[in-house]
Amino acid sequence: MKYAFIILFVLLQLLPIGFAQDYTKWELPEGAFARIGKGSVTGDIMFSPDSTIIAIPSSIGIWLYDAQTYKELALLTAHVNTLAFSPDGTMLASISSWDDTIQLWDMSTISTLGKLKATLTEHTRKITSLAFSSDGKTFASASDDMTVVLWDPQTGEQKKILKGHTRSITSIAFAPDNSMLASGSDDGTVRLWNAKTGKQIHILKGDSKTVSYRDAVNAIAFSPDSRMLVSVTYDRTIRLWDTKTGKLKRIRKRDFDGTPYSVAFSPDKRMIVGIDDNNDETIFWSARTLKQQRKHKGRLHISPDWSLYASMDQKIILLWDMKTRKQVKTLTGYKEGFKSLRFSSDGTILANGLGIWDINTGKHTLINETHISIGSSVMFIGEGETLACWDYDRSVQLWDIKTGKQTTTFTGDIFAISSDGKTVAGGFKNWQKPSSVNVWDTETGKLKQTISINPKKGRELLVVSPDGETLVSCNQSAGHIFELWDVIIGEHKLTLNTKPYHIRSVAFFPDSQTL
Repeated sequence: MKYAFIILFVLLQLLPIGFAQDYTKWELPEGAFARIGKGSVTGDIMFSPDSTIIAIPSSIGIWLYDAQTYKELALLTAHVNTLAFSPDGTMLASISSWDDTIQLWDMSTISTLGKLKATLTEHTRKITSLAFSSDGKTFASASDDMTVVLWDPQTGEQKKILKGHTRSITSIAFAPDNSMLASGSDDGTVRLWNAKTGKQIHILKGDSKTVSYRDAVNAIAFSPDSRMLVSVTYDRTIRLWDTKTGKLKRIRKRDFDGTPYSVAFSPDKRMIVGIDDNNDETIFWSARTLKQQRKHKGRLHISPDWSLYASMDQKIILLWDMKTRKQVKTLTGYKEGFKSLRFSSDGTILANGLGIWDINTGKHTLINETHISIGSSVMFIGEGETLACWDYDRSVQLWDIKTGKQTTTFTGDIFAISSDGKTVAGGFKNWQKPSSVNVWDTETGKLKQTISINPKKGRELLVVSPDGETLVSCNQSAGHIFELWDVIIGEHKLTLNTKPYHIRSVAFFPDSQTL
């Protein structure tokens, strides 16, 4: 199934974006007026800086939507969980979760929206953090390979490689005035670099003589005037640094129970807030004294202007006035378990992996309604009137787009679907279950063929040719044998022995004649 999914993922990118628009109006819950998104959400939703575009990373790709009309604008061919917009919104950066590369996408005009500008490949290990300078002239990436790379986002060319850390880099941040870049690491240090020359300015380090996992830097943030930097380490210590001298201004140890993995200064630089995901708490400190001012149970999400913060309570989202701490609004349609919320940059919209809320009107737009997101993959078939959903080790389900009702279920725990969506093959991996593989017509739901396959030879991989007439089966752990079957008559066609090579995936040419 894993391999069939990879092939299908590529094929899904070729589907028209406008397919099956009617699904946005399926049987909506009370208070909802539309739903957006296809596939399962794989990371945080991002708003463009001007709040006109919503970017949703999904198992299908990056969906771009108009933030006012929720109309689909583009689908970017990428499998990602991390996104970052440039400050002027003309570019979108993403980290590929498949090969640890960075993609830069053009967002400057409607005609070039989502066009791939460059793929950046310098890092040799997992990429951990991305950041744009506030003027948009420099883009930085950090990695487990212990380096920070500075890039020209317009050309994709490498500017500088910053070396010095001795362990993985956990976070990076540009100073608001773009004079410096800070990088925090598992080596217990925060390093300040000249953002233009790449020269190291200061090494900010705690008082430990030996470095252990407790000294790892989890989060960093500059003050709005770039004169201070706050850092939090795994041993529950928060430190405030003078960025000009590199000296420690204040320190507070064990002021919280867990470990904040994100920190930020308020716009007036009088307050620091930290999110403790382990204990599900939000903590506020005075930036002047580092004394804790208040602590809230639950993860709070603060509007860009710091006038509001949002908290979740079972099936609702509560909006609070930051100064008076009084509740000002209740938003319905929230579901427990989806803790991540994000404000749009203009503070008028809230979003998470399940929905989008208009703060002024309270309207709720659904993302990934339950019956769509049961599978890790979805595919529109036929003329876009049917939606196929599937997941590893689960059945394939077909849903009627117009009614939103399930029409057919194909049983098994290993599946393959032809690229035109008209043929699905399914069976079971377990030798104790039936060894046959069934082939169905998705348009009628009727069984086309039952093919008996020796369970010792081939039930770890199934692939259907684009025309639906040939089935490939394989058992990779037993001789690397691939068998081809004629779906029309149900007979064996050919056996391919790929020894000594361990073949991990196969794909048909579009003409179905070459494998």
